[in-house]
Formats: sequence, structure tokens, C-alpha cells
Amino acid sequence: MEIKILNSCHDADEWLNMLRKMPEMLQDIYFMPGYINLHLHESGSKGLLFSAQDGNDIWIYPFILRQILNIGEHRFDEAIYDIETVYGYGGPITNSHDKKFINSANELFFQWCKDKGVIAEFVRFHPLIQNQNYFSPDMNILDDRATVSIDLDTLNESGLNVDQKTRNICRRAEKLGVQILDHSSCQDFDKFIDLYLSAMKGLNAEDYYLFNDEYFDSLKELVKSNGWLYVAERDGQWIAASIFLRGKRLLHYHLSASDLEHRIPGSTNILISHAAKRGRETGFSRLHLGGGKTTSPDDSLFIFKRKMATDVHSFCIGKRIHDSDTYSALYAIWKEKYPQLLNVHGNKLLCYRYSN
Repeated sequence: MEIKILNSCHDADEWLNMLRKMPEMLQDIYFMPGYINLHLHESGSKGLLFSAQDGNDIWIYPFILRQILNIGEHRFDEAIYDIETVYGYGGPITNSHDKKFINSANELFFQWCKDKGVIAEFVRFHPLIQNQNYFSPDMNILDDRATVSIDLDTLNESGLNVDQKTRNICRRAEKLGVQILDHSSCQDFDKFIDLYLSAMKGLNAEDYYLFNDEYFDSLKELVKSNGWLYVAERDGQWIAASIFLRGKRLLHYHLSASDLEHRIPGSTNILISHAAKRGRETGFSRLHLGGGKTTSPDDSLFIFKRKMATDVHSFCIGKRIHDSDTYSALYAIWKEKYPQLLNVHGNKLLCYRYSN
């Protein structure tokens, strides 16, 4: 069996060629090098693709490899690493149904982790693909929350099949003069950044959602090649804006924001409806809206998305420790250094990366 390790920055063409050998539904944005590159702005991070191939059977797994340099002032002389999938979804995919091949690919990956000095691995699986089935049983898989999607084949001329209340809100927004415009050329991308960051700060969002300049620079280029930026405008003013990212057959609602001072209810609903119609017209099978901000079924964002969706999916996460002795030592150092964070982050696999 042949093994290759590809780098998202240096081997993008070969990476994409490998991805094109997967079934179309698996050729999604989260497995593309351009999306991986959005998340490489931390020191010591690399976007890698592990591939195992035997004849026509291929198993690939994209992830972020990060070196663990220190915990506070405690620095590590030896090269140790952890693995995490990107913000959004990830995990392994394969074009094979041969369990023996899949198991062998897993064994080779596990050995590579041992040889490389990987101590722990955290995976956000893809809820539409359910690719946790492509991992070996030693991965601890947990059901995290529900996500929702729109089956684009169910759309009719009137758009989404939503309840009467939502339909009335959308009609009212349209009567107030809200129009949807395509800004996918990204000439006004700075306006989207300002709108998004202002909205997140106004909502007291976690730092996790406050992306840096490097992230937005990369996202701008990704939208030009694999996305849409739609804006809800009224009298030339941006009321709301949403970014949708495109895979081969799947469309994803990625980032969205509203002007909290000039907010018009229904604007975001119209944005999603517009993207869904465009998605169906251009051959996409499903628009994934994602889940809520929390795991609660009463989460307000989840409820909003659920009203527009046709299907519910299970989003799973995976945790695996490759080197239990080193991991335990790191956990002990972190726990002693940051006892005040134990209640908040202590149950997270990569807790030692939190320092405030």
C-alpha cells in the first residue's frame, strides 16, 4: 500500500487530484486545501493530507498538525504534536467499501502518528457524510449536537417550504425594500468583515468566532473561487450578509451577520432562500445550514435554522490519545499552571492549548 503526506500550501494540485478520485458527494469544501489554509495562522501549524492507496482504493484524511511548543513558561525540547480538524467539519473519506482496506489504512495512519510524535487527535466529523464510519473503533466518538440542511430537490417556484410566520416576515422585509445582491467578486469584502466582527462583538461571541486578518484574507480568496457572498441591502445600506461555500455537490452556510442597529427581520431568511434557489439552479443537491451555538435543542440559532430546513443530521466529534504517558504529563502541567480553567476546559481533549 502506498502512503503519501501532502501539504496544503505546497501540494495543492496533487491534493485536489486525489480528492477528485472520491465520489462527488465526498468532494466537499472542508476537504480542499484552500479551506484548510484558512486555519494555518498559528505558529507551528501545517495543513496535511494523509493518503493511503492500494490499486484504485484510496483513503484520505486532511487535518491540521500543530507542534506543542509550550504550556505557559514550560517549554518542550522534544518535538511533540497534536492533530485537529478545521473549524467546521472534516475527518477521513474513502472511495472504497472494503473494510479490510479501510482498517489497513487506519493502521498505517496510527503508526505514522506514533512515528511523528502525535500525542492526541481531535476530529469534527462531517454530519452529511457520517464519515466517523471510516475510522477504526479505537476512536472515542461522541454525538455533539444536531445540524440541519435543505434538500434542494424539494424547492419549488415559491422557494423554501417554511411556516406561515416565517413567510410573512420575509414578505414584510421585501415590502420594506430589502434586496439581495451578489457581492461574490469581493470588491467590498472589507464591509463584510466590519459587519461580521461588529455583530459578533455585539452578541458577546466567544473569541473562537473573532477571526483575524489573515483568516479573512484567505477567506476572501476562497469565496472568489469556491463561494458566494450575498448581501441584503436597503437603500444602499447593508442590512445583512452571508457567505456560502461550495463543494462539488454540497453547499454550506458558512458565516453570516446582521447590522444590529438597522436589522430588519426576515433579511437572513431571504439570503438563505436566495442561496438555496441558486444552489439548485447550479446543480447542488443540499444546502447545509449547520447547528446552533450550543448543544441545546432550544438554542435560538438552531431553532432559526430548523424552521428553514428539511432534514436533521447528527454531528459527531472524535477523541483519540496516541501517547497516553506524554498526554498525562501535559495535562498535569496544564492543570497545575491554570487551575482556574479546569471547570471550563478541563474536559476538552486539547485543553492544554487554553491559557485564558
